Amino acid sequence: MSTERREQYGAPIDELLREARPISLGAGTPNIAVEDQLRGLTPQNVLGGMAAHDRSMASCLVSALWLYHDFLNESHTVSQSIETSTGSFLHGIMHRREGDFGNAKYWYRRVGQHPVFASLQEASLEICAREKPGKITSYLLKQSDWDPFLFVDAVEQSIGRGTSCERICKEIQQAEWWILFNHIFASATGSLNTTN
Repeated sequence: MSTERREQYGAPIDELLREARPISLGAGTPNIAVEDQLRGLTPQNVLGGMAAHDRSMASCLVSALWLYHDFLNESHTVSQSIETSTGSFLHGIMHRREGDFGNAKYWYRRVGQHPVFASLQEASLEICAREKPGKITSYLLKQSDWDPFLFVDAVEQSIGRGTSCERICKEIQQAEWWILFNHIFASATGSLNTTN
């Protein structure tokens, strides 16, 4: 299963995703080179010439793009005003990355069951199956459904330690962003019939 770009998103999104970026488990370093482009994004123009089918999902695209380029505060400003499960999901990722794990869990409780959880579980199982057995892989492989709280705990326990668990969490987080982003894009453009 490919968890990265599956389609052309159109300008301005393609420009902002041109550079492949590893997504840090922590705050990362803001990509100053694209800050002006990001500041120019709005729910009205993020899809270039396409009309937004779902305006809250267009706002989620803006939040996700700030997150991709490690501007956590700006992503937070956008996501906290989106009162949907997807807005809460982005909010939870942002707090997990800033190291506020309790707050991340609060926002994941507000997410409930999200439509991307099945794909995220499948991707995490594929990532773990490639690894030697270890604490995190064994635990994740036993899960039948995606558990964002377990993932918050795994990140908290591994971040900054340079372990295989940290590397696996980074891979899963990268998959998480792409799976969620593709869902948001499809929802925003109307190619996926959902309002999450």
